[in-house]
Amino acid sequence: MRTFILLAMTVAAALAQAPKIKTVRALPNATTVLVIFDAPIRGNIYTGPPLTNDCEITEPSGFQRGDFFFDSTDRLRVLLKAPLRPGIDVKVVCGTLDYADSTTSKKTATKLTGTTTVETLVNANATMLALQKEQRDQAKKSSEKDIFASGFVTTASSGTAGGADISVNPDLKIPHLTPFIQIKKTTQEGGDAKHFEAGARYQAFFHSNRKAFTAIRGMGDARPGDILAKFNEENLTKSAYARLFAGSSLDVAAKMEGAAGGFEVTNIVGDAAFTLRSNTAGLLKNRGYFRGFMTPFAIEGGQSHANQQAAAAATQTTAKIKPDWITRYKTGLGFRLFFKDGSGNSLLQRVELSGEGALRNLFFEEAMWDATTKAISKTGKGVRAYGQLDLKIYVGENDRGKFGLKLSYNRGSLPPVFAKVKSFQFGFLWESNEDK
Repeated sequence: MRTFILLAMTVAAALAQAPKIKTVRALPNATTVLVIFDAPIRGNIYTGPPLTNDCEITEPSGFQRGDFFFDSTDRLRVLLKAPLRPGIDVKVVCGTLDYADSTTSKKTATKLTGTTTVETLVNANATMLALQKEQRDQAKKSSEKDIFASGFVTTASSGTAGGADISVNPDLKIPHLTPFIQIKKTTQEGGDAKHFEAGARYQAFFHSNRKAFTAIRGMGDARPGDILAKFNEENLTKSAYARLFAGSSLDVAAKMEGAAGGFEVTNIVGDAAFTLRSNTAGLLKNRGYFRGFMTPFAIEGGQSHANQQAAAAATQTTAKIKPDWITRYKTGLGFRLFFKDGSGNSLLQRVELSGEGALRNLFFEEAMWDATTKAISKTGKGVRAYGQLDLKIYVGENDRGKFGLKLSYNRGSLPPVFAKVKSFQFGFLWESNEDK
C-alpha cells in the first residue's frame, strides 16, 4: 500500500510539473517563430478561464511581433512583422505562462526562456559536403587512410627480420589536394620491397548519385534533418550503376619514388589513375561489410636517376645507367571485407580481410635491384605484378583511430627497383578512423 501511495504521489508530482521551453525554431526569412514546450499546456479536461501568457521576443532588441496563438499540438506560434535574417540570435522570454495539467485547475509558470540561432544558407552546402566526405572516406583503401602504420616481423625464404609498412595522407584542408608518403621496408632480402614514394595527389571524386546531391541544392532554408530526408528519398530511385558504385575518382599525382634505405634509384614521376569504388554492402545482418575498388586504367611517366656508385658496383658503365625515361601502364583491383562488433562487448572489435593487387607494364627498361650482386641492374620490358593480402584484427578503438594485429602475405615487386618479394609479415598496426 505504501508503495502504491508513493507511486501515486510521484505521478501526481510529474503531472503537476511546470512546463519549460524545450525548443525554439526560427528559419531564415520566416515570419513565424515556433516555441515548443516539454509538457502539455492545456489539460484534457480543463474548462476554466482562458489561458494567457506574457511571451516576448527580447532578442534581437526592438524586434516587433504580431499575434501569437497555440496550435493543436500545444506549440506557441509567434507571428512577426518582419522576416528573420539568417544567422541572428533569437531569444524568447515568457514572463508568465498559464497552463493546465490533467486537473481542472489553472496554474502559472514564470520566467521561461528559450534561445536559438536562425540557420544560415550554408547548411545545405555543409550537409552536402559532409555527405560527400562520408562517401569518399568509406571508399578509401588502407593506403589512402590519413595514417596507416604497421611494424612487423617479416619471414622470407632467406630468414626473418623486422620491417615497417607506413602510409601517411594528412588532411591539410585544401580541397581535393592531399600530400602523401608511403614506405614498405624490411631488413630481410626476399621480403624487402625497397619502396618509398612521396608527393601530392589531386583527387576529383565523381559521385554516382549526383541526382540526390542536385536535389538538395538550394535547400539552405531547410533544417539539416530535412535536407538528409530529401537526399535519402532521391537515393531510392538511383540507377543500377549508383546502387553498385559509390562513385569513381580521377587521381593525378606528382611524386618521387625512391629505393627505401640507400636511395640507389630515385624516380621523378607523374601519374594519373581512374578508379571505380563500390558502395558498402551489408552482410550478416549488417554486422559484416564489403567494399571493393577497381582501377581499369592508370598511366605513370617520368625520369629515373640511378646512383652512379651503385651502377659501378654492378659493373655497369655510367653511360649505360643514365637517366632513363619511364612510361608504365597500370591496372589493379582490391577489396575490404570486415566484421564489426556494434555492441562493443566482444574482445575483437573488428576483423578485416583486405586484398590489393596491381599490374604494371613497363614500356622501357628501368633500373632494377639485383639480389645476387646487391646492386642496381636493368629490368626488361613487360609486366611487373604485386599483390598483398592482409588479415587485420582490431582490439581497440577511439575517436582518433583503431589498433590491433596484422598478418600479411606479399608477393611481387614494386617501383622503383622492382625488388622481388615473397614473404609473410606479422605485427602491430594503427590506422586513422575516418571510416567508422
